[in-house]
Amino acid sequence: MNWKITAIICLIVFFVVFFGRLIGANIVSGKLVKHLYMNEIDRFEQLRNSRLASTFISKFNLRYIDLSKAIMEADEKQIESCVSELEKLPLTINQKSEIYSRCFYYYLSSENYHNAKIYYKKNYDLDPDKYNYEMDRLYDIYIKKGNKYLDDTLEEFENAEMENKAKCAALLSKIYENMNDKTKADEYLDFAAKYIEDLSAKAQKEDDHEQ
Repeated sequence: MNWKITAIICLIVFFVVFFGRLIGANIVSGKLVKHLYMNEIDRFEQLRNSRLASTFISKFNLRYIDLSKAIMEADEKQIESCVSELEKLPLTINQKSEIYSRCFYYYLSSENYHNAKIYYKKNYDLDPDKYNYEMDRLYDIYIKKGNKYLDDTLEEFENAEMENKAKCAALLSKIYENMNDKTKADEYLDFAAKYIEDLSAKAQKEDDHEQ
C-alpha cells in the first residue's frame, strides 16, 4: 500500500478514536452530573462504577465527580477520602488548586473553620506569590476575624449590581461584627435580607412571566 494512503488512514483512525473518546466522555460525564443534580443516587452509583465510566472518563475527572457528590451530601469523611485519592494522582498545580479551593469554600460555608484553614494553607502553599483576592478576603473576615477588607468591600457594595449587593452586605455585616460595631453589623444584615428578598421576588416574577 502506498505510504501516503497508509498515513492518511492512520490519521483518520486517530481522529475517529480521539473524538470518539471525547464525545463519549462528555456524554457519560453529563449523565453522571445529571443524576447527581436530580438526586438519582442509585443511577449515579451504577453508572459511576460501570466499565463505561472507567473507559471514557479520566481518573482525575471520576475522582473529582466523587468529590462533588461528597460535598453535595455534606459527607466530610467522604470528602477527605476523595481528596486523599485525588492527591495520589499526578496532578497539575491548577488541578490541586481547584480541589483545595473548592474544599475551602465548602468548609467555610459549613462553618468548619479548622478545615477551611487547612485547605486555605494547602492552596496558598501551591504558589505563595499567587494572590487569590476572594479567598484571602473570606479568610481574613471569617477565620482571622479581621477588617482588612472593609474599605474595599464598602466600595464594592456601593458599585455592585443588585445581584451582588446581598453578598457584599453580608460580608460587611460580618466585618462590623468583628469590629464589635453591633449597630453597623445589624444594619448591613438587614440590607442583605432585603436584597435577598428582592432577588427572590424578581426571580418569581420572571418565572411567572415565562409560564
